[in-house]
Amino acid sequence: DLLRAVQDQAAKWGPRMILVEDAASGIAMQQMLRRETRLPVVPVPAFRGGKLSHAQANSPLIEGGRVRFGPGAYLTEFEHELLGFPTATHDDQVDAFNILLTRIFSAVLKRATSTDGSGRPDRSAPPPTPAPPQTATLQRAKKSRQL
Repeated sequence: DLLRAVQDQAAKWGPRMILVEDAASGIAMQQMLRRETRLPVVPVPAFRGGKLSHAQANSPLIEGGRVRFGPGAYLTEFEHELLGFPTATHDDQVDAFNILLTRIFSAVLKRATSTDGSGRPDRSAPPPTPAPPQTATLQRAKKSRQL
Protein backbone atom coordinates (compact mmCIF):
# COMPACT_ATOMS: atom_id res chain seq x y z
CA ASP A 1 0.00 0.00 0.00
CA LEU A 2 2.81 2.41 0.86
CA LEU A 3 4.59 1.71 -2.42
CA ARG A 4 1.41 2.46 -4.34
CA ALA A 5 0.86 5.66 -2.32
CA VAL A 6 4.40 6.86 -3.10
CA GLN A 7 3.90 6.12 -6.78
CA ASP A 8 0.55 7.97 -6.82
CA GLN A 9 2.05 11.03 -5.12
CA ALA A 10 5.05 10.98 -7.44
CA ALA A 11 2.74 10.84 -10.48
CA LYS A 12 0.74 13.77 -9.09
CA TRP A 13 3.68 16.03 -8.14
CA GLY A 14 6.59 14.94 -10.39
CA PRO A 15 9.33 15.28 -7.74
CA ARG A 16 13.01 15.73 -8.63
CA MET A 17 13.86 13.57 -5.61
CA ILE A 18 12.10 11.47 -3.03
CA LEU A 19 13.82 11.57 0.35
CA VAL A 20 13.57 8.29 2.25
CA GLU A 21 15.09 7.87 5.69
CA ASP A 22 17.91 5.34 5.67
CA ALA A 23 16.65 3.48 8.74
CA ALA A 24 14.04 0.92 9.78
CA SER A 25 11.21 0.59 7.24
CA GLY A 26 12.76 3.29 5.06
CA ILE A 27 15.48 0.89 3.95
CA ALA A 28 12.89 -1.62 2.72
CA MET A 29 10.98 1.20 1.00
CA GLN A 30 14.13 2.35 -0.81
CA GLN A 31 14.76 -1.18 -2.04
CA MET A 32 11.19 -1.61 -3.28
CA LEU A 33 11.17 1.77 -5.01
CA ARG A 34 14.47 1.06 -6.75
CA ARG A 35 13.42 -2.44 -7.75
CA GLU A 36 9.91 -1.60 -8.98
CA THR A 37 10.11 2.02 -10.18
CA ARG A 38 12.42 4.55 -11.78
CA LEU A 39 11.64 7.19 -9.15
CA PRO A 40 14.51 9.42 -7.94
CA VAL A 41 15.01 7.92 -4.46
CA VAL A 42 17.55 9.66 -2.22
CA PRO A 43 18.50 7.95 1.06
CA VAL A 44 18.67 10.30 4.04
CA PRO A 45 20.65 9.31 7.14
CA ALA A 46 18.64 9.13 10.34
CA PHE A 47 19.22 12.10 12.63
CA ARG A 48 21.43 11.18 15.56
CA GLY A 49 19.55 11.63 18.80
CA GLY A 50 16.09 10.78 17.46
CA LYS A 51 13.01 12.64 16.34
CA LEU A 52 12.73 14.96 19.33
CA SER A 53 16.30 16.28 19.07
CA HIS A 54 15.85 16.63 15.30
CA ALA A 55 12.77 18.80 15.86
CA GLN A 56 14.58 20.82 18.53
CA ALA A 57 17.49 21.42 16.14
CA ASN A 58 15.10 22.85 13.53
CA SER A 59 12.94 24.89 15.93
CA PRO A 60 15.06 28.07 15.62
CA LEU A 61 14.43 28.08 11.85
CA ILE A 62 10.68 28.11 12.40
CA GLU A 63 10.74 30.45 15.40
CA GLY A 64 13.02 32.84 13.51
CA GLY A 65 10.51 33.15 10.67
CA ARG A 66 12.67 31.33 8.13
CA VAL A 67 9.87 28.85 7.33
CA ARG A 68 6.51 29.79 5.84
CA PHE A 69 3.52 27.56 5.23
CA GLY A 70 1.40 28.01 2.13
CA PRO A 71 -2.36 27.83 2.46
CA GLY A 72 -4.09 24.57 1.75
CA ALA A 73 -6.31 21.80 3.03
CA TYR A 74 -3.27 20.05 4.53
CA LEU A 75 -2.53 22.84 6.98
CA THR A 76 -5.05 22.11 9.75
CA GLU A 77 -4.02 18.49 10.17
CA PHE A 78 -0.32 19.32 9.79
CA GLU A 79 -0.53 22.12 12.36
CA HIS A 80 -2.34 19.79 14.78
CA GLU A 81 0.44 17.21 14.42
CA LEU A 82 3.21 19.80 14.82
CA LEU A 83 1.66 21.32 17.92
CA GLY A 84 0.97 17.89 19.45
CA PHE A 85 4.52 16.65 18.92
CA PRO A 86 6.07 14.69 20.64
CA THR A 87 3.11 13.36 22.63
CA ALA A 88 0.56 13.16 19.77
CA THR A 89 -0.42 9.79 18.35
CA HIS A 90 1.08 10.52 14.93
CA ASP A 91 4.41 12.13 14.05
CA ASP A 92 5.01 11.05 10.45
CA GLN A 93 4.49 14.53 9.01
CA VAL A 94 6.69 16.10 11.69
CA ASP A 95 9.43 13.60 10.89
CA ALA A 96 9.21 14.24 7.13
CA PHE A 97 9.11 18.00 7.74
CA ASN A 98 12.30 17.87 9.81
CA ILE A 99 14.09 15.77 7.20
CA LEU A 100 13.12 18.34 4.57
CA LEU A 101 14.17 21.33 6.69
CA THR A 102 17.55 19.75 7.43
CA ARG A 103 18.08 19.00 3.75
CA ILE A 104 17.09 22.49 2.58
CA PHE A 105 18.95 24.50 5.18
CA SER A 106 22.13 22.44 4.98
CA ALA A 107 22.14 23.08 1.21
CA VAL A 108 21.56 26.80 1.78
CA LEU A 109 24.39 26.91 4.30
CA LYS A 110 26.73 25.09 1.93
CA ARG A 111 25.89 27.49 -0.88
CA ALA A 112 26.31 30.52 1.37
CA THR A 113 29.72 29.42 2.61
CA SER A 114 31.23 28.56 -0.77
CA THR A 115 32.88 31.55 -2.44
CA ASP A 116 31.25 30.99 -5.83
CA GLY A 117 27.75 30.23 -4.43
CA SER A 118 27.68 26.77 -6.00
CA GLY A 119 27.71 24.80 -2.78
CA ARG A 120 30.79 22.94 -3.94
CA PRO A 121 33.86 23.10 -1.73
CA ASP A 122 36.19 25.91 -2.64
CA ARG A 123 39.14 24.86 -4.67
CA SER A 124 42.35 25.95 -3.07
CA ALA A 125 44.71 27.99 -5.17
CA PRO A 126 47.36 25.92 -6.91
CA PRO A 127 50.75 26.02 -5.27
CA PRO A 128 53.04 28.73 -6.62
CA THR A 129 55.22 27.68 -9.49
CA PRO A 130 58.83 27.46 -8.38
CA ALA A 131 61.20 29.90 -10.04
CA PRO A 132 63.48 28.37 -12.64
CA PRO A 133 66.90 27.53 -11.34
CA GLN A 134 69.33 30.40 -11.81
CA THR A 135 72.90 30.00 -12.91
CA ALA A 136 75.74 31.13 -10.67
CA THR A 137 76.48 34.02 -13.06
CA LEU A 138 72.92 35.39 -12.79
CA GLN A 139 72.98 35.05 -9.01
CA ARG A 140 76.28 36.98 -8.80
CA ALA A 141 74.94 39.71 -11.08
CA LYS A 142 71.81 40.15 -8.92
CA LYS A 143 73.92 40.32 -5.76
CA SER A 144 76.22 42.96 -7.23
CA ARG A 145 73.22 45.12 -8.21
CA GLN A 146 71.85 44.88 -4.67
CA LEU A 147 75.13 46.12 -3.16
